Amino acid sequence: KAIDSVLSQSHDYVQLIIIDDASTDHTLDILNSYDASYMDIICNQSNLGPSACRNLGIHNSKHRFIAFLDSDDEWHPDFLKSSLQLLIESNSPFCFCNYSVNDVNILPLQNTVSSFKQACSPYKFLLAGNFIALPSLLFDQQKCHNYLYFREDLPAYEDFDLLLRLLSALLIPSHLDQTLLHVFSSSAGVNSNQYNLLLSSLSIFHTHSTAIKSSSNLTLQWIKRLTRLSIASRQTISIALVFHLILIYFLRRLNRQFSRLIP
Repeated sequence: KAIDSVLSQSHDYVQLIIIDDASTDHTLDILNSYDASYMDIICNQSNLGPSACRNLGIHNSKHRFIAFLDSDDEWHPDFLKSSLQLLIESNSPFCFCNYSVNDVNILPLQNTVSSFKQACSPYKFLLAGNFIALPSLLFDQQKCHNYLYFREDLPAYEDFDLLLRLLSALLIPSHLDQTLLHVFSSSAGVNSNQYNLLLSSLSIFHTHSTAIKSSSNLTLQWIKRLTRLSIASRQTISIALVFHLILIYFLRRLNRQFSRLIP
């Protein structure tokens, strides 16, 4: 379905790069059923993971604009055409659209997007939690070049890391208010491994700790995130960090209370 949704795009020309990450299913049989002239197929000899595969796609792309689609998701036929039109009209470095999960529209997304657009710092807004699906994004490689890569050391949340790096560099996306992506999610997969989520969250925290600690709300959000993942993965790896953040949070609250008391 993912391949068909790309080949069905209303945009005139699409370079389709498919990365087979040493699959053990019938992926190659499925690919051989298509006209090879419509796609560039790269077969990894060993499993490299999603970040390395996406970086391979970036390296082998021949055009200015690029998007990423996972094998179990689908684009609406107008996804590329409409996203590209928005990028050109808005002169934005990248854009994102609305999406549905398992054929159910994500209704809270509208309020979140509205708050994101009005935020004084979109970067700090997203630090509270990612709401943008990677396959909903279209990137202008010329404008995002220095930041458009996926960290291969992260076992999860590599899309969250990418967006934070872009936003921290003041590269702000435009929003396409149309549901042009259908995500099909299950409980299985990379992002169901709680330990991987914890390790990636710790790495992202350390990268952006200055911004997180500068805000009481962000500090509280990350206390909750790290505590939840530590419990779910039955790891004590982040307990000291959680207590450190709790201390920062309450010291900041006390400082605010004293500031109000002093005229």
